Amino acid sequence: MPVPISQMYTVATYVLGKKLRGEKRYPLVLMLEPLFRCNLACAGCGKIQYPGHILRKNLSPEQCFKAVDECGAPMVSICGGEPLIYPKIEELVEGLLKQRRIVYICTNGMFMRRKMKDYLAATYSPVAEPLLSRLLSASTDLQLLVTSRAVLHLSGEHEFLVGPLALPGEPDDEEAARAAPAVALFVSRAQAAKRDFELTAANVADVVALCTALDALPLAIELAAARVKILSPGELLARFGKRLELPAAVQDAPEPLRDQLAEHIQWLRQQLAEVDDDLQRLMQASPVWRAREDLLRTIPGIGPVTSATLLSHLPELGQLDRKAIAKLVGVAPLNHDSGTLRGRRRIWGGRAAVRAVLYMAALVAARHNPSIRRFYERLRAAGKPGKVARGGP
Repeated sequence: MPVPISQMYTVATYVLGKKLRGEKRYPLVLMLEPLFRCNLACAGCGKIQYPGHILRKNLSPEQCFKAVDECGAPMVSICGGEPLIYPKIEELVEGLLKQRRIVYICTNGMFMRRKMKDYLAATYSPVAEPLLSRLLSASTDLQLLVTSRAVLHLSGEHEFLVGPLALPGEPDDEEAARAAPAVALFVSRAQAAKRDFELTAANVADVVALCTALDALPLAIELAAARVKILSPGELLARFGKRLELPAAVQDAPEPLRDQLAEHIQWLRQQLAEVDDDLQRLMQASPVWRAREDLLRTIPGIGPVTSATLLSHLPELGQLDRKAIAKLVGVAPLNHDSGTLRGRRRIWGGRAAVRAVLYMAALVAARHNPSIRRFYERLRAAGKPGKVARGGP
């Protein structure tokens, strides 16, 4: 964001004075966190694990002013996840401005839309002058630094896009993963939270999948990596889907529609759950299907989705030899030859629904099924790409 000339002058005067006095080290910015808790609306940090009486601990404005005086820095950044939930934020900022400090409020914007009437321009609240309009009117130099998934549409807002970091091409290629910026950032932040954390062949696929699910965004990766102290990358990946139950389009929808869309999505999920329950009851009611499902579920990597898909979409299973059933499903490599041209073998055709489910099962089995893991490692040692070795195209 552009820096006002008055701020440049204040900082330059401060630095020049320090140099003239021969001081080599001096503070320039004080990172002030007046509250212990953040907004607790994300899965990034471990603060949500603390008891309520710890989360409710705050610094008083007087304690903050004393810390600022002791530090002496010309700039104060009020951070801590969501400083706008600090109950005395207005008193704090006004006091700092009276001390002629340069104040930055760093917010992740997660509550900005939900509390629009409290925080935005006076047209949103004809009864009471909202907080930010009072703060902004107190100083023309006051600026807000907000990280958000969507533009807030504020007057005078400047948008700076933070692009995603690069991801490795293969999720289980440890060497390529280490060189990928997204994974490197995750490992760096994870080791800051847990010193003995290492990227290994056992967790590299989970780390890459987690970074991919987070859209390789730096802030999201940093927040997730901070939790490896209490959860493994695999557990984080499993919880990530539960945390982000609503798509971004619903989260960014106008507030009157957001609840309706959320309720409708919840209803659809309930219908899907009922269909799954009906399917399980039908399978358990049939002695033949129940026996086949029990047999399939003894294989590490085969869960309820895979077994139900195989029983419903592949009734020929157990009646054909392995080559015929592979061709029927669409996982048999087919040539692409013409005359003297010898093309690359690929899988295609067959029953796409079965093939897709088997790929996910192979992804799990390659790590947890000893027989499949040995076969997978043999294919990788022979030069097969990871996706091909798991039965992908």
